[in-house]
Amino acid sequence: MTDSSSSLVKICAGLLLVSMGPASPILADAKLPPSPELPHRVSQLEGLVDPLTGEMLSTLDPLETDSETQQRKKEALARYMSGRIAAERRRVPAALDAFKKAI
Repeated sequence: MTDSSSSLVKICAGLLLVSMGPASPILADAKLPPSPELPHRVSQLEGLVDPLTGEMLSTLDPLETDSETQQRKKEALARYMSGRIAAERRRVPAALDAFKKAI
């Protein structure tokens, strides 16, 4: 590459950067229209149709409910995993607290 072509590239790159400028003031001044109000839904399934039966769906009911022991195991696992996340983030007191609650 010659000196004149490299200087031309530098000038074009500089002009490109200057012309782009900071985008945040432009975006901050933009007036967005308010979002339309959505109808309140009790369940995400509300309004959907079961493809097998053709019935309208409203809620999802579990076939079996968890026993108390299963529920406690799930809660302990959730607390343990919360402790692992806190430990990864080097938040030792929060991790220790989560591990204690898991036991």
